[in-house]
Amino acid sequence: MSGWSLGRGGCPKGLPNLGGARIVHTVHSTGPFYAVAYRGLLSLLSLGMGAAMSAAAPTPEAIRNLPPAAGRAVDFRKDVQPILEAGCVKCHGRGKANGDWKLDTRETFLQPGESGPAVVVGDSARSYFIHLVAGTDPDSAMPKKGSKLTPDQVGVLRAWVDQGLQWDPQVSFAQPPANNLKPRRPELPAGRSTHPVDRFTEAYFVKHGVQSPKPVDDRMFLRRASLDITGLLPTPEVQEAFLKDRRNDKRARHVRQLLGDKPRYAQHWLTFGTTCCATTTRAPVTSTAGASRSAPGSIRRCSTTNPTTSSSGSWSIR
Repeated sequence: MSGWSLGRGGCPKGLPNLGGARIVHTVHSTGPFYAVAYRGLLSLLSLGMGAAMSAAAPTPEAIRNLPPAAGRAVDFRKDVQPILEAGCVKCHGRGKANGDWKLDTRETFLQPGESGPAVVVGDSARSYFIHLVAGTDPDSAMPKKGSKLTPDQVGVLRAWVDQGLQWDPQVSFAQPPANNLKPRRPELPAGRSTHPVDRFTEAYFVKHGVQSPKPVDDRMFLRRASLDITGLLPTPEVQEAFLKDRRNDKRARHVRQLLGDKPRYAQHWLTFGTTCCATTTRAPVTSTAGASRSAPGSIRRCSTTNPTTSSSGSWSIR
């Protein structure tokens, strides 16, 4: 409300008194209620004025103050992308959307934010985005933090808008997915071990002079595999059937069976995750049973992603 001066009764000169103050004053002529109610009225009026100002077309003076557009064809990757990454992405990309506007892709760039559309494709002089980065209004110049754009950089962006806002579809400023959550198959290291999992430990054992342990018997294997994957001991019936099984690939078969028990696998690792979270945030630890009740959505998400076995489909537990 800079530039306004208050008249009688606290109403700004030039701003129509809608009678709200008189009505409130007759109800309660003294005390804080009068002031609070009228301040609320002024806030609503100022919000309406702000919306009108943001949606209004730029003034001829603001257009005259713009740097000229670059007089050449611009390349998005070479000319535009570095400017956006340096001055815009930190507040409007990589998962952030200050002002309810983000420039992840051309589509989101064109979607209106809190202040309306950012650009008029083909007309940089009337594009709100250009006036922000050019600083025609010093109070709203962008970026808010860091170095402002140079006139040459603004000229490049103007030419980009005037030339149709071309965008390389392979370029996105969106938040990339976490790499550690992506399923991936690691490359098998070279080595003498016949089991693929042992190849990953063989180099370490050789370097540090560690004797590779011998494979455990079936009873111990079953116990370790069950605890590692589901957090539960095998039942007597499962143990008896496993010990009687004479197939050579029974260990790999049982591991795949344990991994296929999605609810138990999810509950086990969700409990492990909440324990780690509690260690770092001092949050209360949720038991396995509690996790299944309090976070069914998390369990469903976990149960859809199981770890992959090695390239031969086997599992090594010693």
